[in-house]
Amino acid sequence: MFSVLLSSAGVASAQDAGRDTDRQHPRLETPACAATDPSATELASSHLVLAVRDAGRELLLLDGSTLAVLGRCQLPYALEGSPLRSPEGRYIYAAAAGGWVLRLDLQHFGPLLGTRTGLALSGLVLSADGRWLLAGHTQPPSLVLLDAGLNVVRSYRTSALRGGAESAVSGVWLAQARKSFVVAFDTLPELWELSYDPAAEPIHDGLVHDYRMGEAIATAGFLGMRRTPLPHPLRVVLADAPLRHLLAIAPPDSPGPDARSGTTLEIINLDIRRRITTRALAGSPVTWGGVAFTSGTQPWLALPTGPEGRVVLIETRGWTLHFESLAALRGVDAMRSHPATPQLWLHATEAAPSDTLVLVDKDDWRVITTLREPGRRWLPVSFAAGGRQAVLATQGAQAEIRLLDTRTLRELRRVALAHIEAVFALDGPAPDTPQK
Repeated sequence: MFSVLLSSAGVASAQDAGRDTDRQHPRLETPACAATDPSATELASSHLVLAVRDAGRELLLLDGSTLAVLGRCQLPYALEGSPLRSPEGRYIYAAAAGGWVLRLDLQHFGPLLGTRTGLALSGLVLSADGRWLLAGHTQPPSLVLLDAGLNVVRSYRTSALRGGAESAVSGVWLAQARKSFVVAFDTLPELWELSYDPAAEPIHDGLVHDYRMGEAIATAGFLGMRRTPLPHPLRVVLADAPLRHLLAIAPPDSPGPDARSGTTLEIINLDIRRRITTRALAGSPVTWGGVAFTSGTQPWLALPTGPEGRVVLIETRGWTLHFESLAALRGVDAMRSHPATPQLWLHATEAAPSDTLVLVDKDDWRVITTLREPGRRWLPVSFAAGGRQAVLATQGAQAEIRLLDTRTLRELRRVALAHIEAVFALDGPAPDTPQK
């Protein structure tokens, strides 16, 4: 039986006008996981594969090398989105139905913790140092910052600097190199960047003034919101690898240019906090269906677009679009890659004669191979062992999970596991990561 406790929101030392210290956030703490392998009592240092079943309420913890089932977790609320693993490997964080943020403890299968941060989550992100989580919500429109123990540190009102209606959050992302989170909204014409770097520069937003000095007063950069104004609300569809640039289009009901054509790609630079250029596309891009990768020393983006699922390659140094390099491919609606893999993995769900994975060489754009399982659908590919292995899975009563060597494409392991709905690779900590 799940026990729920009420707990007050915590308070951070830095000041912010959007902070809400009075809201009560329901908490839970309950046993949820048990070992199925008696020898698997502590998994914090292990490479794992996480399989999801039972409409997101059952998690199977598999050994990342053998695919043997090590443990099983029964969740009080259904998993939503991709789980996040802490840097030292001990904890798995996940967004769940009903606005809950959950934490699984892999050390001796400790209790599950949960905090309800809203009614409906639109995204959850974990800082690179494992100290902070940021939860975005559609209901109620809000951002909530938590610490690693799922204590609420601060709530942010998702409105313009001078007030007004609050906007639902459309997405939150980690900018690891910048030590920050990036936030986009449904109706607010702004992008936000929240720095978790204690040495972050002060924010000069121009709203609060020292009238004796006639100049703006800076607010703290640490855990403060740095705003990028936009001409209209934007839907972010992709970002470059360092998350310095965001690629976006206006939503269909926006008054911006995409309301008419749906094809203007806007590139936003977060360093200078403005749009730097636009590019025309033949069709509307698939939101976060693309991928950032490097070919030689050149950074690229690949983005599936339009009803036909054609892939556009984007050279990010000059924002040059290449439409013909992968013109033969159709029906692509998702792409995956990893810095350590030599291929792009393209998922064509509408391909004939069946759902298809197409592997493309990063350097010369040639198709290396195609993978089909007639009568089955592929789940999104994930990468394990630092990108040296690909985790592939199919859906259905005859579902399977398999490991492939990404260099040779040799199959390393295959297991049958019925009725899986999603699969995620969760690598263990790097050798030099301190354990908590």
